[in-house]
Amino acid sequence: MSYSFSSVEVALAHFKNGGLIVVVDDESRENEGDIIFSAALSTPAKVNFCAKEARGLVCIAISKSIAQKIDIHPVPSNAKDAFSTAFHDSIDATPAFGITTGISAKERSITAALVASDNSKPDDFIKPGHLFPVVAKDGGVLIRPGHTEAGVDLCLLTGQPGAAVICEIMDNDGNMMRRDGLFGFAKQHELPIITIQQIIDHRKTMQ
Repeated sequence: MSYSFSSVEVALAHFKNGGLIVVVDDESRENEGDIIFSAALSTPAKVNFCAKEARGLVCIAISKSIAQKIDIHPVPSNAKDAFSTAFHDSIDATPAFGITTGISAKERSITAALVASDNSKPDDFIKPGHLFPVVAKDGGVLIRPGHTEAGVDLCLLTGQPGAAVICEIMDNDGNMMRRDGLFGFAKQHELPIITIQQIIDHRKTMQ
């Protein structure tokens, strides 16, 4: 696997099979990388990898339609977030799905998979909880070039429900990892790495 940027096609194939990928935004924007994987194919090991290796906040990027289906709403905002991240009600699955405190990797994985399920409904969730939904703009990365939209777009491009687990990548000292560090991280863990701009370009070729 090359550790220049991967091709979108390689990343999509890996993602479709449940793999984790590293997605990097523009150096003039946040200049950060996130681990992203399909929520429908979530496992405790993948969530634990995010907590242990990526170290950022474990969120679930979802489409507006999923947010409406499970009846979660935007958290109050003072509008000072420069990137307008659309945080919604934090959630856990209910004890009926084996949830106790909701914070373990296993239980967050259960919650993530339930969000992605076609059969999920509002009563399946506790609010607040330990998984943090962020809702993508309609139109995805073509409208907002953020990790939230990238996660949902990756799901839709691979025929999966519009829900992806995303987690920022920090270094050993707790600083946000930048380009060189992200290449090293991807190489160490043998993960494809792509940019949000590559997803934008790929989507434009499909129009």
